[in-house]
Amino acid sequence: MQDNSHNIPQYLKPNTENASYGELSFNARSKCWTIKAEPMVIEFAKRLFPGANNQKRGEIRFSDHRRIIGDINWLMIRYPLTVREKDKSRWENALKNAQDYHIQKQANKLKPKRIKPP
Repeated sequence: MQDNSHNIPQYLKPNTENASYGELSFNARSKCWTIKAEPMVIEFAKRLFPGANNQKRGEIRFSDHRRIIGDINWLMIRYPLTVREKDKSRWENALKNAQDYHIQKQANKLKPKRIKPP
């Protein structure tokens, strides 16, 4: 299999910083990612992603979708979050799926839009 890590944009690369502004966890009941963080992080996320569920004070929820994972990871570049221990493998899988989706999308852009039949 080919290594496509150089084709991954920065917002889809895992965060390597040790500082943390809050916690990212997965809510299995509502199938969403929940961020519980400092007020400035929550306020920033609410303004940046108005479609996210922000009904509870001090937290914001994002649906579990591969395109949303890129948004969450992008947010984590600026405001590093600790992923809850029990959700780490789920997060890593979700991030890998988002990366694969991006690679496939980029590969599709290189394909011809139409092919003339012989």
